[in-house]
Amino acid sequence: MTEQLVKKVLATMQRYGMIARGDHLVVGVSGGADSMCLLQVLYALRDHWALRLTVAHLDHLLRGEQSHRDAEFVHARAEQLGLPCIIEQRDVRMYQTRHGMSLQEAAREVRYSFLMDVLRRCNAQRIALGHHADDQAETLLMRLLRGAGLTGLTGIPPVRDRIIRPLLEVRRAEIEQFLAQHGIAFLADTSVYEQYYMRNKIRHQLLPLLQRQYNPQIVTALARTAQTLRQDEQLLEKRAADAVAEARLPDADGLVYDLAVLQASEPSLRPRIVRQMIRAAKGDTRRITFRHIDALCRLMDGHGRSQTVQLPGGIWCRREYDRLSFTRQPSTATCSYEYCFASLPERVALREIGKTIFFEIVENTGEVPQHEADSGASVVIDYAAAQMPLTVRAWLPGDRFVPLGMQGTKKLQDFFTDRKVPRSIRQSIPIVLFNNRIAWVAGHQIDDRFKISAATTMLLAMRIA
Repeated sequence: MTEQLVKKVLATMQRYGMIARGDHLVVGVSGGADSMCLLQVLYALRDHWALRLTVAHLDHLLRGEQSHRDAEFVHARAEQLGLPCIIEQRDVRMYQTRHGMSLQEAAREVRYSFLMDVLRRCNAQRIALGHHADDQAETLLMRLLRGAGLTGLTGIPPVRDRIIRPLLEVRRAEIEQFLAQHGIAFLADTSVYEQYYMRNKIRHQLLPLLQRQYNPQIVTALARTAQTLRQDEQLLEKRAADAVAEARLPDADGLVYDLAVLQASEPSLRPRIVRQMIRAAKGDTRRITFRHIDALCRLMDGHGRSQTVQLPGGIWCRREYDRLSFTRQPSTATCSYEYCFASLPERVALREIGKTIFFEIVENTGEVPQHEADSGASVVIDYAAAQMPLTVRAWLPGDRFVPLGMQGTKKLQDFFTDRKVPRSIRQSIPIVLFNNRIAWVAGHQIDDRFKISAATTMLLAMRIA
């Protein structure tokens, strides 16, 4: 049985590419049966794979003197095996209060943060955790009862980022038998007897009932289901990622997406697309619920006036004209800047918006078609009309100019509205003026009074980048 379990774990590690020869692993050890088994198996494989092992144990400061005894127990076992051991204390209840979450969620976040700190400190490659097949079955049932979608029903991943779970295909009974045969002591997990927690109710009530009356191999069946769903999930996530990449507007400031491309995506993919956009803006999807996903799907599908949805973590999503944008705050802030010159410079660096406008005087050879005077990021105007001083600034309420091809003036605000320019980016559009007359709404249109005519001999080329 001993050799069989080690071989089984090794096969799992090879199947999922968990380790490479010479890797340094941080082994999370609580002192319970699962982690003590994991530590012993990795120790048995250490020489064959030239592995370096560091034991990591966190005192959550939740169980008083018992927490201290747990830490001493883990340290003693690491010392017996001749392995380095890092033990720290972190106040989970303080973290829970500060972040307003459940005790279990707070403990999980603090624990993973500690393990990542140890990983970086030791310059290790992987963190090994002791989740096993029964944990997988319990997780699947718990998420199913809570109404999880496909993503949640994929269960516990064998590999996620730098975390590996070598025991994920091993049953709890196999672990206990392995420890008994080797005479390895472990700490009893007192929380498993507290039936208040949902997972423990599933472990001690629901799962035994399903095994007795419905399927004796329910744990194996659920693990197989999770693996199958995980493969489907990977394919759908890839398709959603492709849709997000196609919709992303790379030249826009911040995370901005083409609404038409998003609306053309398959409806069944849209919740995934929304989750990926949230993850890109927020860094994760914690505290994001079905209500948030549904609100953004409706925002994405909507038409008409601009609307905004606030998300946890200070993220705002705004639909405006043909765009969907994500920002860290509502887009009401203004950006004021103004640069004045008595003579024409070669360039004007606009540090406030991260853009530069270039100026060049060229001879009119007749090779520039008239329509290129309205070519967006690069335009030409009649140099004779460009009387100093030159001013480059943000637009101001009341600004007016004569759009190319028109006779009378038009408010710049109305021009932006007609062009469906989002309010959130209007302040980042420079206005170029000569002798206090608007000559160019940079990136959009020149003033008709500055256009090239038959009498034009010299041109002023302007470009924004």
